[in-house]
Amino acid sequence: MQRSPLVLFAVLGTWSLGLCQSPKHMVVPAHCDPLGGGSHFWLPGGSADLRQQTIVGASHLTALVGRTLTALEWRRKPVAEAYAGGQATWTITLSTAANAPLRCSHVFAANIGPNPTQVFSGPVTFPASSAAAGAIPAWSPATSVRVVFTTPFVYLGGPLCIDVVGQPIAGMHTGWWVADAAFDSVSGSQVERSTGCGSNYAQGRWMHVANRDLVPGGHPEFVIGHTPGSPGLVLFGPAASQPVPLPLLGVPAPGCNLGLAGIDTVMPVLFTPMIPPPLAAYGEAWVHLWIPDSPAMFGATVATQSFHIASLTSSNTIEWTVASAFPQLDMASIDGVPASPDGHLSTAIAHVLRIEHQ
Repeated sequence: MQRSPLVLFAVLGTWSLGLCQSPKHMVVPAHCDPLGGGSHFWLPGGSADLRQQTIVGASHLTALVGRTLTALEWRRKPVAEAYAGGQATWTITLSTAANAPLRCSHVFAANIGPNPTQVFSGPVTFPASSAAAGAIPAWSPATSVRVVFTTPFVYLGGPLCIDVVGQPIAGMHTGWWVADAAFDSVSGSQVERSTGCGSNYAQGRWMHVANRDLVPGGHPEFVIGHTPGSPGLVLFGPAASQPVPLPLLGVPAPGCNLGLAGIDTVMPVLFTPMIPPPLAAYGEAWVHLWIPDSPAMFGATVATQSFHIASLTSSNTIEWTVASAFPQLDMASIDGVPASPDGHLSTAIAHVLRIEHQ
């Protein structure tokens, strides 16, 4: 039977419409699709309660403006190690991020934009996966965690905030399922100008900071350890040419030194017990900074030292220098426990993601 031209036109129109609406995929960062990201990053709920935000810069997403996002995928790290399968409960919220990656916040709520949309809430599957040494894993059910949105999200431009809260499902822990992640090699540097005293930390080094966070737009996090439940001070200023013994300054603390030539800023801290309970005999305090994303910060140098007030003891002195280049990743990750309002922010690492869209 011969069909009329009108019927043929209707059939062809329906077929072409279906093609236009078929899902497409884009990987961010794009260069990591065939090459891998070179690093790895854990996923929420695989082995512990975890909240992760990924801020994806607009530079990665220009082809998606006006598109409807319908699914996300995370693929495994290509290592010679088999992954056990498991399940977790995830809640995913997307929004236009309030700030670009180099200006986002370690406070989760501050990164969520004006259009938050819960795109998914429910169980997700971590597939059992055989060792993947050498070859970059394909985006397949055997190597990827895939989440299809129950509520699609229309991307209208700007940085994208992907907020994932995950909890393990009892009896379904994976133990170790890490995803492919991109890593930015831009890094600052540090030199220890004096050693600490009065603490059981090795060689008096009861303060540290990561070089990869010492970049323009970075968020260095100074982690300081001492007696739980006690107060301290963190000092910032220029480094001294040589440490000054505290007794010379009238402080009765033999063997302790001041490593600063002057004091520009003082910040109070409280040492809180570490978690889990076996570590509760140790206390930690955290100081978060933001280095402005400006060329004026290139090569800037500051020294930092902390003091425990009750014992009049001093930490090691770190003289740190900001990198002379901007990070190139144009992504950021904020990683913490769901009950906390904030987490650790890094502009150096973020998951490699495959975004499905129509």
